[in-house]
Amino acid sequence: MKENKPIKNPFGNTADMDTVEEETDNSNSNTVTRDDRFQEDFIKNELAKKGITEDTVKLGSNMVKSMVKNSKFVDYFSLEGLKPYFDIDNKYVLVKLRYLFLPFLKDKSANSEYESKYCIEYPDLYLPIMSFITYVLFINFKTAIQSPQTFNPQTLSRILSKDLSLYIINAAIVKLLMFIFLNNPLGFTDICSLVGYKFVYMVIFVMLSVFMSTKTIRYIAFIILGLLSALFSRKSLNKKLSDETFKHTIILACLAIDFCTMFLILLDS
Repeated sequence: MKENKPIKNPFGNTADMDTVEEETDNSNSNTVTRDDRFQEDFIKNELAKKGITEDTVKLGSNMVKSMVKNSKFVDYFSLEGLKPYFDIDNKYVLVKLRYLFLPFLKDKSANSEYESKYCIEYPDLYLPIMSFITYVLFINFKTAIQSPQTFNPQTLSRILSKDLSLYIINAAIVKLLMFIFLNNPLGFTDICSLVGYKFVYMVIFVMLSVFMSTKTIRYIAFIILGLLSALFSRKSLNKKLSDETFKHTIILACLAIDFCTMFLILLDS
């Protein structure tokens, strides 16, 4: 009877293999650590040759951090600064809509409990953004109803990109004019709010144009809504720019740019 000899593992002892793998990993990590240290030493030596010490680098990094922390540029990307523009309720929406369509009436909310929040010149971003989205969706819905054969999903992106570009260009031009001619120009967020209220009038115009059969009636409605928008913007800017020398010139320029933008956007309607 033959004896059963143990079969040798051709790969050797597994425990020995694990030991070899651990030694290999340790050697690799040590190599990476030595390489990192070599690179750090090399960079330090190169900076030292140019007269830049490690203390100088730390001082520069601390200065950059403090400048970024105290810079107003960071506020443009902070959501905390946008909260007041959306801190509204139903009362504010009703008061603002009233003055948008009846800007020639006296501000009865002055000297009341809503004076600081519901005054006519108080800017917000809720109405401009919501009216802009409503306008774009309504234009696409109108296009799909009137010409379903030619409508496609790309129409939505085309109208959205066109109107958004004109909106941003309008605000940027107004900001540039105020930056050049005024001592204390309005912030870009306030300007976006003021030039965005025209979309409320444009939504009304597009809704009314469905029931308008002739172009003459459309032109009359456009002029009336444009005058209401100009009157509202004039009153708002007049309050905001009360102490500026070139106030009236800037207001007229802003109204002209706003009217031209409104006309260009309505070309698709």
